Order: sequence, then C-alpha cells, then structure tokens
Amino acid sequence: MRYDLAVIGGGTAGLVAALVAAGIGGRTVLIEAERTGGDCLWTGCVPSKSLIAAAGVAHAVDHAAAMGLGEVQRGPVDLGEVMDRIGRVQARIEPHDSAERLRSEGVEVVPGRAVFTSDHEVAVDGRRIRFRKAVVATGSAPVVPPIPGLGPDGVTPLTTDSVWSLRRLPSRLVVVGGGAVGCELGQAFSRLGSEVTLVEMTPRLLGPFPAGAAEVLAEVFASEGVAVRTGVSVAKVEPATGGDSGDGGAGTAVLSDGGRVGFDRILIAAGRRPRTAGLGLEAAGVTLAPNGAVVVDDRLRTSSTNIYAAGDVTAELPLTPVAAIHGRHVGQHAMLGVGRPASLALLPRVVFTAPEVATVGEVTGEGDNALRRIRFNHSDLDRALAAHETWGFTEVVVDGEDRVLGATVVGARAGETIVPWRTAVEQGSKVTSMAVPLAYPSWAEANAKVGELALRRKYDRPALRRLGRMAVRARRVAGVGRR
Repeated sequence: MRYDLAVIGGGTAGLVAALVAAGIGGRTVLIEAERTGGDCLWTGCVPSKSLIAAAGVAHAVDHAAAMGLGEVQRGPVDLGEVMDRIGRVQARIEPHDSAERLRSEGVEVVPGRAVFTSDHEVAVDGRRIRFRKAVVATGSAPVVPPIPGLGPDGVTPLTTDSVWSLRRLPSRLVVVGGGAVGCELGQAFSRLGSEVTLVEMTPRLLGPFPAGAAEVLAEVFASEGVAVRTGVSVAKVEPATGGDSGDGGAGTAVLSDGGRVGFDRILIAAGRRPRTAGLGLEAAGVTLAPNGAVVVDDRLRTSSTNIYAAGDVTAELPLTPVAAIHGRHVGQHAMLGVGRPASLALLPRVVFTAPEVATVGEVTGEGDNALRRIRFNHSDLDRALAAHETWGFTEVVVDGEDRVLGATVVGARAGETIVPWRTAVEQGSKVTSMAVPLAYPSWAEANAKVGELALRRKYDRPALRRLGRMAVRARRVAGVGRR
C-alpha cells in the first residue's frame, strides 16, 4: 500500500500534519520512535509551565507578609511530589496527542524508527512503507556544549529533557544559558528553594528580546536571590566527591573569568539541535544545513520534491505555535498543493518568567528616526499595585502616523495582554485606538494607558490649549449653559 503522506515524528508538527492530511481524506501514516506528544508535552511546555506554577505558589507563601497576612512558615519542598503533580497534568493532556486519538481520526500509527531508503520509501524495523509525500518532523534535542569535566567520566549534567526525572531539590543549582528556558527554569528552582546561579556568556539575559525587558528581569532575579553571571562562560567543571545528589551530579563550575561556583546539579539550557542523524536523509536527496537542520523553501519543501520538513527540525523558531503552523501547512499542501505557511512575523513570543516577557512585531525602533516608542510603567497600573506585582512596562513602537508596528509587555499576564497588540500590528491600527474603556482594574488596562499617552501627546500642545481656552471664553460670553 502506498500512503498519501508519511509523517516521521509525533510531536506538534507531526501530529497536526497527520490530522490535517487525514481530515482532507489522505491515506496517512505517522511513525514515532518513542511516544506521541513530543517535546512540548513531555519535556517542554507542559512540564515547565506546571513547574513554574508550583514555584509561583511557593513564592506567594514566602511573601505572604507583603499582602498583610503575616509571616508564613513553609516547609521544604518535596520535589518528588511536584514532579508527580506534573505527571498528572501530562496525563490529562496526553489523550489529545495519543496514538488512540490519531487512529480514531483515520491516521495509522506505526511505532519504530524510520530510515529513508529513497525519496518514496522508509524502512521501519524491517517494514517498507511507501509514500507519495512525506514530512520530517523529528524535532530537536538539547545541546550539551563540550565543557571539560562534563560527561560520562565527569559530572552528569541535567538537560531540559532529563531534569524532569529529578526527585530531590538540588541545594545548589547552576544553570548554563540565560535564554528563555534557562531563565524560566532557573527562577522556578530558586523559588522552590534551590540556590541558583545563572551563567550566560553574552552580555545580558534574553538576547533576542529588548534590552529593557532583560534589565527588568535581571532586577527581579537579583531581588529573589538568583545570582546572574553574564559575559562569562563555564570554562570547565570539576567533579566533587560528595554533594546532595549522590549521583555524580555535583561539582564546581570554573568560569572564564576565574570565578568558581559550587553546585549539586548543573542544568544545561544552551540551545537545541535538529534531530536528523540516522534518518537516512541522504538516500532521499534531502539537503541539510551545517547545523543538521533540514533546508526548506517558503512552502517547507526540501531539496527532494516529495519530502517536506516541519517544526524544530527546520531550525525555525523552536516554538510550539511555529510547529503547529508548519504542520497545518504541510498537511494541506501535501494533499492539495495549495497554500503557504502563515507568517511568523506576527507570532507573539513569550517568556513565562515572573514577570512574563512578551513581544510582537518591531520592538526596538532603533536606527529609524521616523519611529518612536511609547511606554507605560506598570508601577502606575492600579491592578499591579493591588496585586503587589509592579515590575515591568508596556511599550509600543509606532511610525510617524501613530500606526502600531510592534509591542513589548513585561508584567503579569503578558502572554495574554500582548494579543491586542498583535491585532493592531496586523491591521495597521493607530495606537490611539487602544484608548478605550476596559474592565477596571485589569492587567489589560495598561494597553489603554498607552493609547491615552499617545492621545495626550497628540493634543496636549500649547496651540491647542490656547484654542481650548478661547472656545471656553466664547461660550462663557455667549451665555451658553445659562438657565
């Protein structure tokens, strides 16, 4: 039997592609080496946000006095219990991504590792599967940099895949990497009770995000006791003979500036690499980039006309929404030959720290004198004051006609309050259109405050004030309003 679409990989991109293709009516097979659901369900989005939620509760208890509740004594965190709760969350979501669900939607699911034997066939544990079209959606894996002292003969590092097997909270944790994942997990472990040192080789945290957002996050981390070391790298790791982990995970990180940081576990959050090794892509004529990513065109087609690639394996933004966009397009294009992937330019990017950091569109306005930025600080937001969460700001970049080009939100619920700005960028709306009445007090009110600031700048001018005074005097002289 020849399938209309063979999907290699059961993460977000593969799941969506398979379901779309089967929904259109294509004979579809999905091949997965481990378990469906991918990184998002098992080692990424779901467990990390569940951990962050637990850490937020611990932090709230620790700071109960700030809310007038007096000092509350919290016992030590049982990380095993936290991980068990994460497992229960995953179990609630898993049916949506399960092989059973796929089969119910008309997708054949084949367990095993696929290896391409040609541009029309893969082998799975001896079985030959022929296809008209195929999509490589095997995702990515954590990168462990070649740091002397890490590895089988030295310290066993944690990665963003293996950290979820921890059952005991490390007393001291070094996190290598100050990007979104490193910041999220570093803050979460700190709030749960670990002494955390975050090491980032570039000059600041959150490199792809605006500097102002990184500055706020660095201040918050300092206030919470997270030690941030930027502009340095881990030169080597010296294993320890003891440590509270008891599993070869303890040691000392020797930094490039000569500093030394002891740890009981070290977590590597230094990026990811596309999973393409061992797939036999050369037999299918698929070209790879030097970093192992599959090279694709604007329709996600590879150098082999029958084969697509989607999600992290393409080295696009390693985000679940990107994988879903890719999967949706491939399922449609492979079956019908029409369409392009939705633009990623309007995809909000969110870091789920506390405060959250969210951006969309043009976020700096630097290098163009025709652009300007309008910022409202959340220290003046009534909802933030009531919740005792005043860190952050809402900042919008506009052009000379006040059209919204992009926005940055740093604060509670930033992942939600960024959404109206996405719509504004897409529609070319003027920033003043955001000055509308909203529920009070709400986090979204910060958006309206930015619109009000723009209105004030537009109308609060000496000439307009003079005209206003003249109009009031004229009405007074004319007796308008007298009974």
